[in-house]
Amino acid sequence: MTVGQESIDTPLPAGDPARQGERVWALWGTIGLSAVILFVFVLVQFFVVVCFLALGVLYEPNFQIDAFFDGIEFNGLVLSTATAATSVLTTGLVLGLIRLRKGATVRGYLGLHPVDAKTFLVWLAAALVFIAASDGLSILLGRPVVPEFMVRLYDTAKVLALFWAAIVLLAPIFEEVFFRGFLFAGWHARASAARGRSW
Repeated sequence: MTVGQESIDTPLPAGDPARQGERVWALWGTIGLSAVILFVFVLVQFFVVVCFLALGVLYEPNFQIDAFFDGIEFNGLVLSTATAATSVLTTGLVLGLIRLRKGATVRGYLGLHPVDAKTFLVWLAAALVFIAASDGLSILLGRPVVPEFMVRLYDTAKVLALFWAAIVLLAPIFEEVFFRGFLFAGWHARASAARGRSW
């Protein structure tokens, strides 16, 4: 068995039953494919910006390119469109790469398994306490609960449904699927193989 095969075939720890025994991409495969995913992420965002720039030049008589780029970081419509597009496409790419791995399943690779009601309620309560404490601290320090840049993004979003879908739903899904799913599985399998060889 080669080192690459070992890192693929090593079962993940029993503490994560949904991933146990799952076949995953080897370490260098995970790194290389992750680089491709990030490249596509940047490329799609660049394409979205170019599209907005082209539409502005073609259809807005008073459009100023310098002003567009000066305020692009606070342009809610550009941000929400770019975020939605990149999140959907790259999440689909990650799922496709998982299916491309012989013997792998999306559910097993990403460690998707039901959470019991007690665990869900405990973590929901912890999240609510954290949010309340964070907002309370901001108020005590005289700082705005909602940062100014978020207010500016919201005011320039124009299509609020797209804004909320991109920020609250699509971006977090991509983050979980890519960082805590795809990357974690590949690196964790390699770490498990290394621990096994040390005994």
